[in-house]
Amino acid sequence: MVAAVMRALVRSLAAAGCAAGLALATPVLAQSELRIVAVVNDEVITQYDLGARIGLVLLASREQPTPQVMQRVLRPVVRQLIDERLQLQEAASRGITASPAEVQEALNDLAQANGVSAEQLVQVLARANVPIETLRAQLRARVAWQRLVVRRLQATRSVTPEDIDEELAELRRNVGQPEYLLAEIQINVDGAEGEAQARQTLANIIGRLQAGEPFPALARQFSESSTAPAGGDLGWSRESQIESEILTALRSMRPGQVSQPIRTPSGFVLVAYREQRRIQPPEAGAVVVALRQVLIPATPQTAEEALAAARQIQAQARSCDDLGAAVARRGAPPPVDSPATPITALAPALAEPAANTPVGQAFGPFRAEGGIALMMVCQRTSTGDAQLRDAIRQRLTIERVDVLARRYLRDLRQSAFIDVRL
Repeated sequence: MVAAVMRALVRSLAAAGCAAGLALATPVLAQSELRIVAVVNDEVITQYDLGARIGLVLLASREQPTPQVMQRVLRPVVRQLIDERLQLQEAASRGITASPAEVQEALNDLAQANGVSAEQLVQVLARANVPIETLRAQLRARVAWQRLVVRRLQATRSVTPEDIDEELAELRRNVGQPEYLLAEIQINVDGAEGEAQARQTLANIIGRLQAGEPFPALARQFSESSTAPAGGDLGWSRESQIESEILTALRSMRPGQVSQPIRTPSGFVLVAYREQRRIQPPEAGAVVVALRQVLIPATPQTAEEALAAARQIQAQARSCDDLGAAVARRGAPPPVDSPATPITALAPALAEPAANTPVGQAFGPFRAEGGIALMMVCQRTSTGDAQLRDAIRQRLTIERVDVLARRYLRDLRQSAFIDVRL
């Protein structure tokens, strides 16, 4: 299987490999490799850096270096190189660097996402005449920047248990409402020139989507969101979590469709609408309860008396300990504790009150064999609580990292000395 994928990948990149080599012969890139094309604070980006990165872009996009293609990719690639220098400079000033092991791990992940080994990916790059260090430099910037943004988030306001509690409460309030499984390609915009470049990039992405390229692969390559390494995956989102512009577009779409470019406050986004469902209770199917049962012996003749006694006990008891004491005062048999049992394993008549009666409050009474029964929930837990809370923590962290990263990079651009010499 890997061999077949590898052969297909090599065939598809062979032309792009030639393109990467030809890129250095086009009018835009015909000057000396040492010519400075941009200055970022006290660092330079050379013609060699630009040519190698364009070669990588063409290889990934399987495009030939026609004048139209070169004109379209040139400025976005320069912008990407500038952003990466800013990210690396800022990370270094904060004592953060990406170690060789971390870069190699990122390379391994990228190779795995393409269905090949890291060694095979290196071979493909070599055959396409693209220096492996070009890809490593890109991954180095990504790793360092992610570590920096996460550290800054932790220093400002990380996700707290209270945040998770609030999110769980919001989920419960929205039970039955629609939620959407989405993916995104985010292209940010700074100024009028940035908007024109973003539109060019979007036109390229849309053309490749129409040609059959998978959305996740294009998200990994082009998206400027923190979701890019995961193929743009946003997971399930409630309507209240979706920007109004995106929600409007979704309401005219069907699952399986990709939106047209949607203008948002930070730029443009393409949204892949994957699935829709109704929000379920967070603990549905995973709730476990520990019950305490009281049986007040009764015959058919004394049933009404026992029923009244059970109601008095129910009114008096405020905890499982209270229940035992109240029963003892009446000389009834001591309560019986049931082991922790999933709600779904209870009899239908017990499942609903066991799920919804507050802990420490009795429910019933019921007519049972031998008398009148009264039940109390002593403990209610969810087998999925830890996993659910961890998933919520991860999603909230990703959202906050994304917002922080966009603002952080915007501020770096505004305060930096940037001189583009194209």
